Amino acid sequence: MLELLNFDDSPHAVIDPFRDEGYVFPERMLFAFVDATRIDEFCRAHHGRVLATFETISNVFHVQQVIVDGEPVGICRAPLGAPAATQLLEFLIAYGARRIIATGSCGVLNDQAENEFLVVQRALRDEGTSFHYLPAADSITLDADFAMQVKATIESQGNAAKFVNTWTTDAFFRETAAKGHRKTPGWLHRRRNGMRGTSSMCPIPAGTVRPNSVYGRFPCGSAWSRCS
Repeated sequence: MLELLNFDDSPHAVIDPFRDEGYVFPERMLFAFVDATRIDEFCRAHHGRVLATFETISNVFHVQQVIVDGEPVGICRAPLGAPAATQLLEFLIAYGARRIIATGSCGVLNDQAENEFLVVQRALRDEGTSFHYLPAADSITLDADFAMQVKATIESQGNAAKFVNTWTTDAFFRETAAKGHRKTPGWLHRRRNGMRGTSSMCPIPAGTVRPNSVYGRFPCGSAWSRCS
């Protein structure tokens, strides 16, 4: 058996994301696959403040807080790549994040109107990170009640939204035609996201929302994925 398939459900790891650094994050958190300029502009417009800084060898991520309807909401830019996104997500959860929404842009496999919101309900697991958080399986079904709340909230603001399935892969340039034909029946839309690799590790409600774009290949997350 491949070592990747030997799942260990122990909650104790050699490196713990909680290091007693004194951070306290809001329960509600936006995990955004967008560039830093957009995050900073939004936080400045809403009088945000920096709560913590997460440094990696190649980038620096700030966890910020804004007040929405009198309640604190955390905002953090998400990195590209399942391991990097999951590492940061573990950090957010360790210091208090409990209801997390990931959002960003995406592409699709078939013709779709632009700017439609896609709410993920199920994902094919063709990446590696999720296998360290759940036993091996072809797919994962996300929290249905939470997904329903997300969709209803989007629609209450006058926006169209629909549930979709995703297919995640770590290898953006190894999306061969043969694999596509095997995988895509029933998974016809396409998107790139950062939460399908990470969603499987969440012991808390987590969802993903993507406004889709037919212009195609947007590298915006932990694993590359396709939506239906």
